[in-house]
Amino acid sequence: AVSIPKWQRTYACGLTVMVHRATTFVLAVAALLPAATSFTASPRIGTRRGRSWAVRTDTRLSATEESAAEKLEAKPGKSKLLSRPTGCGACAAPQVMPNSDLEGMGLDTTDEWISERTGISSRHLLPEGMGLKDLASTAATRALEGTGVSPEEIDLVIVATSSPDDLFGDAPAVAAAIGAKNAAAFDLTAACSGFLFALVTGSQFLNSGTYKNVLVIGADALSRWVDWSDRNVCILFGDGAGAVLLQAADSESEAGVLGFELHSNGLDADKLSLPYSGKTIELADGKH
Repeated sequence: AVSIPKWQRTYACGLTVMVHRATTFVLAVAALLPAATSFTASPRIGTRRGRSWAVRTDTRLSATEESAAEKLEAKPGKSKLLSRPTGCGACAAPQVMPNSDLEGMGLDTTDEWISERTGISSRHLLPEGMGLKDLASTAATRALEGTGVSPEEIDLVIVATSSPDDLFGDAPAVAAAIGAKNAAAFDLTAACSGFLFALVTGSQFLNSGTYKNVLVIGADALSRWVDWSDRNVCILFGDGAGAVLLQAADSESEAGVLGFELHSNGLDADKLSLPYSGKTIELADGKH
């Protein structure tokens, strides 16, 4: 996350998500609030984690700050996209596994060890007979509740996932499950940052005028893939889904996506990965 000093918040507001997942490094920025001409605040000085800090009360900007502000100027296709979120929903898998259960599995870990390092006290797991499609479709249905938009009015369904039920993609099945019979549907894979990529992708379809209603769903069931004997990995992941309904905005004043910037870095792909591991079989004419 990025911490924005109080004296800067008047002209810039940023949401930064950085995921150091080898194949995907994302920086998503929402910025461009109207510039403020004045700001006053009472001086405060204190300490945080052993370091001194202060809130600046003057409004003068250095050359470096002015340069940073200039970079926040609107850019066609990247700023103030004509997309606005109007509904959201979520669904967590019904089984709950607290940290204490992991202690009983013979792992060299404790509730205290996990909580101190991750802040996690429990995780939700899919039970037998339930799949990712169930989580995603429930979250999507809840996102539509109270919006006045029917499933038949959905133009596009995007499911951001790295752990689909079907290797060919879950989005068409999710669309069918919620009754979005008129929607195009596809999966998008970008690991932890998949929802951000899907949000921007869906917003671009709305910004271009191609569609009016887009469902963006982020869903994963990584408990099916982790090594439950490895305490460094199995403590981190659970199963769940979140969804948001995006609708076309009529003007920039109604824009819900103020700006974005996406980046990827695959140089450290070996640090966190789930590679294919298969068995070689001999085919005809010595082919494998």
